Amino acid sequence: MRAVRRRLPWSLFTLLALATGLSVCWNVALPPLQGPDEIEHIAYVEAIGAHGTIPWTAVRSARGRTALPADETVAASASNLADLRANPGARAPASTVDVASWRQADAAIRGGVAVGSVASMSNPPLAYLYLTPWYLAASDQGFFARAFVLRLANIPLLLIVIAATWGLLGLAFPARRWLQVLGTGAVAVQPQLIQMSAVVNPDLFLAALWATTLFLGVLLVEQPPTRWRVAAMVLLGIAGPLTHGRGLALAPAAAIALLLSWDRWRGNPGRRSVAKWAVAAVAVGSAAVALLYGTRFSLAPADVRQAASYLWQFYLPRLPFMTAHLTHGYGVGTVVTDRFFSGFASLEVAFSPAMLRAFAWGIAGLAVAAVAGLILQRGAVARHGRAAVFLVLAGVIGVLVLHAAALRSIVGGSGDPVIAGRYLLAFVALYGLAVATAVSWLPGRAGAAVGGALLAALAAIQIGAFGILVERFYA
Repeated sequence: MRAVRRRLPWSLFTLLALATGLSVCWNVALPPLQGPDEIEHIAYVEAIGAHGTIPWTAVRSARGRTALPADETVAASASNLADLRANPGARAPASTVDVASWRQADAAIRGGVAVGSVASMSNPPLAYLYLTPWYLAASDQGFFARAFVLRLANIPLLLIVIAATWGLLGLAFPARRWLQVLGTGAVAVQPQLIQMSAVVNPDLFLAALWATTLFLGVLLVEQPPTRWRVAAMVLLGIAGPLTHGRGLALAPAAAIALLLSWDRWRGNPGRRSVAKWAVAAVAVGSAAVALLYGTRFSLAPADVRQAASYLWQFYLPRLPFMTAHLTHGYGVGTVVTDRFFSGFASLEVAFSPAMLRAFAWGIAGLAVAAVAGLILQRGAVARHGRAAVFLVLAGVIGVLVLHAAALRSIVGGSGDPVIAGRYLLAFVALYGLAVATAVSWLPGRAGAAVGGALLAALAAIQIGAFGILVERFYA
């Protein structure tokens, strides 16, 4: 441990320790099976660990039907945790009677693991394979002990997200450590990120892949690439689609980074124009794939108009000639304010409407300040043009994939806009970069003072989020 502290800057070590402590607190406070689809994700891991098989199927007809392992069914019902989910009037079971009831029912079961009909099993297996050794390490324990160990497996992923954000901000602001601390600190106290570190779910695994890809991509285009960096980027591009459907965007993001660094790798400046055209081709191709996926592989004029109308209504007010309520009122404000900074457990744990309105104004102000920082420091941005191009294209492609999935759902008749706030955790390193950029243009002590106040406000949101979680389940 002392050797690690000598290698890590104290500020980064402090942020890693802070995030670890927050994650442990949320792990303890959030009752089992109360996170988004947590019971189904545990079933996936248990199927691999108990049977040694990977029950991955792309058949989405399994959604809506569940055949959970017997120990999970008993844990949810006999302990009264099933009645707790999304029921604001219920409180977490804590009596000896609840424990005895579960132990008696658990001792009587002889069921195995049901494979193939849990909705999570339509996901690729990489994140669940990561969790399997943790499951096996606790396989001789009871269900709740195994579930808690699986939650703790998120902590290394959380630390990867924070470390990658630190690296990205170090490349963006190499001589301004306080901005690096500010942006990384904003990520370390982000409430939705910390909550997902306390839930068995592949979202944090995907967030770790994305944060690492963004950091490594900037490193590739800013510095002469090495074989190890290129190999790592290729692996990240492969790992994304093997983690989740939303991870498909990691493949073109990795390709863009490799193409932007190609002339550096070859040592031939004349290849720059070729690389630029290749990047443009990848970007356009990725957008086309997202559009095709979103419209169920149809380029009929009506479907294209519907896709354009959906995207417009997601970000801007509906125009009179557009289909009404295409987004069902679920736009960018809902995703960012109500779901990225609120909406915990089964979405029933949320800040008050007044607080959400305050968050909305704060986010809008932060966005304006970040844009001002980019404009006022456009010379520095231009000097790092490749990195800026990579980050913008990677972010746009990632968001397009989210929109494509949402549009498929709307077109398919379910009407579910799909984009959850936790999906934005894939871009949490960019959020940290935006926070740092928002104050980077302020002079000297004024910038440090505003940055400190901003980080204190974000930490207060984290404390408030934990407070309403505890109140929801234990007050």
